[in-house]
Amino acid sequence: MRGGAIFGFLFLKTPNSWAAYTVSIFLVLGSLFENTTLDGLFNKNLPKDIRGTLNSIYNLFGGIGIIILAVLGGYLSDNVNEARIVGIAIRFFKVKPCLRVIPKYSLFFY
Repeated sequence: MRGGAIFGFLFLKTPNSWAAYTVSIFLVLGSLFENTTLDGLFNKNLPKDIRGTLNSIYNLFGGIGIIILAVLGGYLSDNVNEARIVGIAIRFFKVKPCLRVIPKYSLFFY
């Protein structure tokens, strides 16, 4: 569900349309299901004597990752050209861009 929601962002024309809100809701629901499933699998497959410790470490590093990505996203949003952010995402995820999204004056693609 989460992967489908992320894929759905490729087809949005405007970020404030009803479709964007729907895709965002599916992204949040997919994350919720993912976390619930992982917690269940984690608890089921770990030895009982170290289960609490490993759950704490798992949650600690998950929280650290969220903080790092939030700070990085905020910095990129405030200080970097939007076309460059899209270009970084395209190169990182190997996605074919929709040409109407990326302006021709972007230096990232030259």
